[in-house]
Amino acid sequence: MYGGSGFKAFHLPAKGRLELDGYSIKAWKDIDSIIVLEARELKVNGKAHLEKWLPYNPTCGEKVKVGSQVLRVDWKNLDWDESKNRSRDDYPKEKVNQVKAEVIRSWPIRLQPIVEKKTP
Repeated sequence: MYGGSGFKAFHLPAKGRLELDGYSIKAWKDIDSIIVLEARELKVNGKAHLEKWLPYNPTCGEKVKVGSQVLRVDWKNLDWDESKNRSRDDYPKEKVNQVKAEVIRSWPIRLQPIVEKKTP
């Protein structure tokens, strides 16, 4: 998580693998590293498991590669209700004050800036 509200998370099954290739992070200033947390579980407001709180299954595949093209074309917005053609409205009514992680381990990851080529 960075910034004010919200966070980005990838929910993989046990022994899952995530590869980020060209994944962009929007920030108000340059960042050179991120902290990655491996968590056993996420709990909403300290009590409900995120998987049971959400009205959909947030688990992705076992071997996931996320890149710039994948984010534009090949992903599914789990917050979108296709049957109603709008954002989901079947979330629990409880206000989310925190999402707490039971962290197994954490490590810093150095980022490599993407240098955009200028066309003549």
